[in-house]
Amino acid sequence: MALKPKASRIPLQGPHFTPLLPHSTVKLTPSKSLSVFSRPGVRLNTNSRTVQVSPTTNLGATQQRVAPKPALFPETTTSLGVPQTINRRLSMPGLAPSEHLLPRIRSRAASDPDLAMRAVRNPRDRNTTRSAACSAVKRCCQLSQVGSVLGRAKANNQDSYFNVSSFAPGAEMVTLGVSDGHGEAGHHVSGLAAKRLPNIIRETFVHYVGKLTDVWPTVLIESFKKLTSDLSRQSFDTTYSGAPCVTVVLAGSFLICANVGDSRAVLARRNGVSFISVALSRDHKPDFEDEKQRILDFGGRVEAVRIDGEDIGPLRVWLKHEDAPGLAMTRALGDSLAARIGVISCPEVITTPISSDDSFLILASDGIWEFISSQEAVDMAARYVQEGRLEEGCQALVAEATKRWRREEDCVDDITVMIAELGNCA
Repeated sequence: MALKPKASRIPLQGPHFTPLLPHSTVKLTPSKSLSVFSRPGVRLNTNSRTVQVSPTTNLGATQQRVAPKPALFPETTTSLGVPQTINRRLSMPGLAPSEHLLPRIRSRAASDPDLAMRAVRNPRDRNTTRSAACSAVKRCCQLSQVGSVLGRAKANNQDSYFNVSSFAPGAEMVTLGVSDGHGEAGHHVSGLAAKRLPNIIRETFVHYVGKLTDVWPTVLIESFKKLTSDLSRQSFDTTYSGAPCVTVVLAGSFLICANVGDSRAVLARRNGVSFISVALSRDHKPDFEDEKQRILDFGGRVEAVRIDGEDIGPLRVWLKHEDAPGLAMTRALGDSLAARIGVISCPEVITTPISSDDSFLILASDGIWEFISSQEAVDMAARYVQEGRLEEGCQALVAEATKRWRREEDCVDDITVMIAELGNCA
């Protein structure tokens, strides 16, 4: 059955190409980053010229040329170093080629037994012995702002977040997360992640605790697998819609981060009188050789949009013979069309021990990271955290990101930021 774009215009959606009516025109901003994205049959208009992108044929014929659907959750894993993530508008650092078809489970943890959470004799008695996870988060604040197009607010804020403290038998965990939807049903995808993922993680932990030594990579990968299964049973269409999702679990004296897509988690670590940013996650972009190679192996192609021989905006994922879906990330929840060419929902899991120098966490959607680097965000938030003004810290980050979006683009993305101050974990 042929897949056809819907004959209606959809609000602008971050890194994802959205359908537009044939022959409609969109402005291409001077920053050379596409502020309006489209699928086949769109005319791109610059300040000095109009460029017609040829309409494509129906996608039904493409299905026979595309490689089989990739395994979203391969079994084998490898280890890979953690690069310092940077603003996505800069060139991303390359990684050495490796077993690119395999998910990365990377760990900076100590010995495996240390990953087990400390026991609590009576989980319901909050006045007795507490697990480190509960005392690790002193305060947590978050702020989410709907985006705008040409100064007018969008219909939906497609970002979602969650901050859940829950008990499992003999242990307590804090689960934080941010999800950033894109596409027509993106807010449904991110909303389901925020609603379901914390409970799925808890239930999966209960199932695996005591059966594995290093339990958390398995717990988080299986949790995302269950969430992906839930998405496939929903009534909304995820052909061109999906969401990145970054999740951090505080368990015992460890931070365990699971990430798909380009939302990001950063740890602020004291370094004398200042703070340095420590990447807890890696943005999943086609810039990385291992991520790019997976797309190519499954019959996709990786290219930026080209106009008059010039690359416009970031690298994007496309079907081999069609100009769709144009996704600027290599892992995401949903995005069933992109899943046929290697875009997977299997998270990259990183475990980091908490030290006494660790001060706070920042989790945010790419509405923050588009124009603000990890170190900038830590520097901006540090003063507010030290003075106990986490709400104002969130407001400052959102305000600065909004100002930079307006300076560079005709639209402002949805922006969500969460700051969690850590307690004494020693």
